Amino acid sequence: MQQTVAILLNEREPQKKEIAATLEAELKAEGITSSRISSSPSLAEQVIAARPSVVVTDYILEDYGTGLDILEVCRTTETIHRPTCVFLTDEPSLQVAIAAMKLGAVDYLLTTDVHALSECVTIIRSKLADLRQATKYRKSLRTIRSKKELVVSSEVMSKLQESLLTELEKGKEMILLCGPTGVGKRTLARGAIQSLGRLPLAIEVDRECSSLTSMLGRAIATFEMYEDEDSQPALILENLSLANTGMAEELSREIKTLSERLGQAPYPLFMTTNDPRTAEQFSKHFDAFIAPVPALSEGREGEIGQLVQKFLFEASTIFKIEVPKLSAKELAWFGEQNWEENLAQLKRIIESFIAGQNIVRGEGPREKLDRILEIDRSILMSKPHLEALRKDSLSLFETLISAKGDVGQCARLLDCSIGEVYQLLTEGRNGAHEVGSSPSALNRTNEA
Repeated sequence: MQQTVAILLNEREPQKKEIAATLEAELKAEGITSSRISSSPSLAEQVIAARPSVVVTDYILEDYGTGLDILEVCRTTETIHRPTCVFLTDEPSLQVAIAAMKLGAVDYLLTTDVHALSECVTIIRSKLADLRQATKYRKSLRTIRSKKELVVSSEVMSKLQESLLTELEKGKEMILLCGPTGVGKRTLARGAIQSLGRLPLAIEVDRECSSLTSMLGRAIATFEMYEDEDSQPALILENLSLANTGMAEELSREIKTLSERLGQAPYPLFMTTNDPRTAEQFSKHFDAFIAPVPALSEGREGEIGQLVQKFLFEASTIFKIEVPKLSAKELAWFGEQNWEENLAQLKRIIESFIAGQNIVRGEGPREKLDRILEIDRSILMSKPHLEALRKDSLSLFETLISAKGDVGQCARLLDCSIGEVYQLLTEGRNGAHEVGSSPSALNRTNEA
């Protein structure tokens, strides 16, 4: 990936033109290559073709749309080419800022702030430094197969993937992937879509959403960018539930409307759910194939060792440390565990191990892993705190991970002392009750 910065500001405004020129000059002084791309109907295509490492975008982009549309397009690109996005705008709307962050923007800077430009340069410098650090491990990472390949490396998953491709060749309208949390449903969907030569566009289904039109939002605009049906993104609607009352009937209507608008149906459509009843409900309204995805403990034990190696590399890259070497016995430990939340829990334990390996009590890696898994399971099984943990996605180790292993920062996020963090680690308790009683701590953690 070229380490460049694409600056997308509405330069028809003299003030924005001056800001863009100043930012370009400051980046040049830092030794960072940047380019200013003028707003036009083909702006998205220009950004994708340039493959920048960082995109700095305005909100209003005349002749194209908005910076939110740019974020949506960036989300459809392959992970390795997906740029970091920063908003630099004079749009003070809180709703726009929230929408930008939900779509993946790392920061929302207002040009009215005198420190906005310097903060923007700092963010860019930091992100490019992280990228350079990640390249140190790229050669090693290439020796490990992709998560998509690893998830289907067992016989049971390989057969499931083959059945998905067979159903797609038959022209199925919908693929319903049904299975427990963290079994790789999204990975399977993305792999199937990529096998069609198309890009996946994933949308998290909002249970409170009353209209699919508002939920799909800019996804429709993304579809309209591609005139050729074979090049259009393929939609993945994630985490469907019977709590989405009437969603099946409404989706049927919305697909019909979208088909009329595009002149063609947006098929195949992929959906993921934990509930077999939800899958059956949707299959009544569409020509659907229901694909049950098994848990890791159901004939997929052979995937665990390779996934552990991959997650170790990824977590070590994030925390900028050397990849720890685990013995055969320590690697075998992962295959002996019953992963209640499957891939999600396996990855979380490895991230927690990397983040806390210097402070978690234990003689060696295996003892530390035992301790971390014990704490993780106590959090999952702690009924008084389960609802709060699910709602706010907070736990001691999740906070420690967000602080990138910095115990002092973790203590600030939890609004407690460093000594209390060490005590929580030692006693194997989670900080949900302390966090839950402090709204300011919750807000700061969510901001992080």
